[in-house]
Amino acid sequence: MPTTTTFKTLSLLVTVMLAWSGGGCSSDAGPSAGGGGSAGGGGADAGGVGGAGADAGSTCQPGGQQFFIALEPDPTTAGSPKVVELTGHITAKTPKGFTLDSCHPSAACSPSLSKVSYDVHGKKQSPPDIDWPVGAYVTVRYAFEFTGIGSTLATLSVRNLPSWEGSANPVSSSEQWYLLATHGYLKHPQAPFEVAEGTVDGCPLNYQLLVRAPGGAWTKLAQGQSGSVVVNGWRYDIFVVSSNTALWSDADPPFSWWATSAAAK
Repeated sequence: MPTTTTFKTLSLLVTVMLAWSGGGCSSDAGPSAGGGGSAGGGGADAGGVGGAGADAGSTCQPGGQQFFIALEPDPTTAGSPKVVELTGHITAKTPKGFTLDSCHPSAACSPSLSKVSYDVHGKKQSPPDIDWPVGAYVTVRYAFEFTGIGSTLATLSVRNLPSWEGSANPVSSSEQWYLLATHGYLKHPQAPFEVAEGTVDGCPLNYQLLVRAPGGAWTKLAQGQSGSVVVNGWRYDIFVVSSNTALWSDADPPFSWWATSAAAK
């Protein structure tokens, strides 16, 4: 019946708006046991790790923050491919990105330059502070898809290459992940740590990013929070740009986060 449908819709709206009226979110001991999964390496999808509960005294927060990722030349204007993979050496750096040359230094070819840039669009948040190693050999993977509302969801990864076309990396022989980032995705296909979604009691539009080393204890991260996990001798510092749903109907999916790595001490 139309009247019944309208009543249910209004009831849901009132419930949501009451939860966002500034009341504190209830506290909880942590994520309940559930089917966690790997964020990468072909692992199973993360299951229902719920009831994570916000810290005592916190309030429901709106979403809408974004981790902005761009490549130049822009591959999204062509519509495909949906995955761009580049290998090269870093020739220049900026506070929010770098320039990559895919022509090997010893090859007789003209420079083939790509610019990688990123930023955080949100209140009181900053992009990762990375001192990009000029001269280092790296691989860049940028995957994207378009939504029905005209926005772009994306993941970005940048990893050090020990060697390239028979030449040793002049900067580092490690396989360090310099940057892992997502916009609109809970998981990153190349992240070596596990990721799951946690709910926040009393805040129906708020979520938490749950992260852990494979088989370890979950760390709860709300929007705007950071934490670390150690995997195979590397410490991954993770920052949650967004984990809450925005109030407008055409908003992107809530999760955006980035991670950098350094050798664990």
